[in-house]
Amino acid sequence: MTQTLSAHVRTVTGKRVASNRAAGMVPAVVYGPDVKQNRVIEIDAVQLQKFLHFMKPNEVVALDIEDTEGKKETHQVLIHEISRDPIKETIMHVDIYAFSAKKKVHVDLPIVLFGTSPLEAEGALMMKNIEELGVECSPLHIPENISIDISNLVSFDQTIYIRDLKLPEGIVCRIDLSTPVVSAVAPVSEEELAAMEAVSTESMKEPELAGKIKEEVEEQEQGENDKQQSSDVPRGARRPKQEKKSKQEKK
Repeated sequence: MTQTLSAHVRTVTGKRVASNRAAGMVPAVVYGPDVKQNRVIEIDAVQLQKFLHFMKPNEVVALDIEDTEGKKETHQVLIHEISRDPIKETIMHVDIYAFSAKKKVHVDLPIVLFGTSPLEAEGALMMKNIEELGVECSPLHIPENISIDISNLVSFDQTIYIRDLKLPEGIVCRIDLSTPVVSAVAPVSEEELAAMEAVSTESMKEPELAGKIKEEVEEQEQGENDKQQSSDVPRGARRPKQEKKSKQEKK
């Protein structure tokens, strides 16, 4: 059953929205292929918070919008984006997409693993390389998630790619089919962990050693330059005598 969310046409915009937000109303905008002009609305913050708590990902919602004269209109929508305060985490703004049932939509579906891999008994960890899968589908038939059976992972050199997934009918993937999705990570022994830490320690010393070598080379080059500048005449050669001034010049 489709859930219904109530909203009112918003009569204020710009900086004046802050006063409505302080009064417990969340600003929102409605847009889509069948919406001739974006509708600016506001939703009660408490009602919206409760609604989102029980709403499933990518769930179709019936949005009732009441105008200033009490007239109502209903749209089938998807909650597209929610902006929150970075500190208080309160809802600051909501983008709502009023879709057309005749046109497909782009959504990101969460990836869920199920089953048990034989490698888990050996201490392996199942690593998801991506958390969501971007797909194209009908807005009226959006699955909750993409489920992947990991019982087929039987070796550490095996990976499940997007091309290996059996997607529901009508679902088209929007990313490269060669993208890895799930792989098994072998457990690390204490000896391997110690070796990794040793390599990390040595790599931290390399920049310091390189700096010392560079300083020594620069000092050596500077010393050679100083020696070169201290003697402009080759060894064994005499410096030319300065000409004596004439007696007339001395006077």
